Amino acid sequence: MTIADDIIKPSQVDVVSANSGHAVNLTKIEVAGAEQFSDRFLQTALSPLLGSSDFTVSQLATSAESSASYFEGTECFKNVHFLIENDQDYKTHVSSLLALEVPLNLKVKLDLDPQPLKRVHVGSLYQSQLGNLVSLRYTNKNAFGDAKYVELGTTLSLLEDQKAKSIDATYRAPMADTSVKMFATGSFKNESIPAFQSRQQLATTATVGFEKSYNYAPTGISGSVIAGLAVAKLSVLDVADSANDEIKTYAGDNLKESLLLSADAGKLSFLPSSQGAFATEGSRVVLKNELAGFLPKEDNASTSSKFQDAFHKLELTGKYFRSLLDNQLTVACELGFGNLANLARNSKTVHFQDKFYVPIVGYKTLGLDKRATEKVGGLAYLYYKFSLYSRFLFASETIPLRAYASLTGAKLSENLTDLISTSTSDVEFKSTASLGMLYKVGDSAYCDIGYNWPLNNKEIDSTRPGLAVSVSLYGDY
Repeated sequence: MTIADDIIKPSQVDVVSANSGHAVNLTKIEVAGAEQFSDRFLQTALSPLLGSSDFTVSQLATSAESSASYFEGTECFKNVHFLIENDQDYKTHVSSLLALEVPLNLKVKLDLDPQPLKRVHVGSLYQSQLGNLVSLRYTNKNAFGDAKYVELGTTLSLLEDQKAKSIDATYRAPMADTSVKMFATGSFKNESIPAFQSRQQLATTATVGFEKSYNYAPTGISGSVIAGLAVAKLSVLDVADSANDEIKTYAGDNLKESLLLSADAGKLSFLPSSQGAFATEGSRVVLKNELAGFLPKEDNASTSSKFQDAFHKLELTGKYFRSLLDNQLTVACELGFGNLANLARNSKTVHFQDKFYVPIVGYKTLGLDKRATEKVGGLAYLYYKFSLYSRFLFASETIPLRAYASLTGAKLSENLTDLISTSTSDVEFKSTASLGMLYKVGDSAYCDIGYNWPLNNKEIDSTRPGLAVSVSLYGDY
């Protein structure tokens, strides 16, 4: 935040510019909109102003800006404004330690507009070709009154090929620089996926790390960098006798330690009524890295519970949007690439729960299709989606309802060489052409009604042609 005309009264801009070196006696700090926050939090946020009452005008402006930036970085407020003005009620004569001149008696006002800090988010997703998914989530952005973020969630998936139950928890606390946050997450998932030829697949994961957010004001580009350490226990129970060797290799418990590093950057504009769901302009790029097996295994690690893969997993995705004719038409492009490099000297594979599985309209999830009787998942993939959105003539352009035509494709392979090769006949792009209508508002409402034409029909059992309806409704309480 900078000192701007819409934050400081014009008279105060004159005060700062004309009297930047003049001594100041800070008489008062007034904060509005912080009733839900603890005194401890406010003392930390206002520490640049509370450290002294003797400032110059420019020092006071800098300190007020630091406090405002602290509030902004917590992500608990929609808007943060500060104002520096003369304290007309303060009549006491004060001498300055900084100069012989009579100091200005000034006060600082901070106007905070808090976001909704607590919510219970509950709802359901229905997909006509797959089934239902139900989730319940509790979020508190101001736990303990200190702007600490706590989230608890549970999900029940009844989707055809991905039945699962899961719970997860997230804790995030701002540091002295609130653009940096320490976080800890934990999750447990109980899946029953037929392609994995076992009764249950369990995954228990814990992650700790730091997140740095940034916003480059001159260009509007924003993003974040996340680094963390994750520990996971992957369990495969009651493996079928007919299961392939890869699945049998990982029967029982397997441990994994990994380093995580991800970054994203971009600038997106959205249709205002869509509440951040319908992008109309801009781009965003996301990079994810996972390095597993960096800790040496014990020499006597002979049991499956001590087995650990070593690999580097990379994913790079990008989105680009461009609107034409005053948002009448929007062109969208999405691209994705992933590669999992096996770094183990004595193993030719990695745990199938760490592999890539690519969902694509018009087909069963790549990696879980009929090929899964021999191989599950993949080690490299490419993905693309090109879409053209158009508003309906009978609907206002502000309504987040659009007709669309899209071409979606993906390719999943066992290695990077096959992925980029054009001569490998059994590894080729699977593509789908689609026409339909789409409506979405934030994370509350979503409706996609479309007709899909799979363009690769060599494996009829793996295709899902025809009409597909996807509807989700979520409410906050």
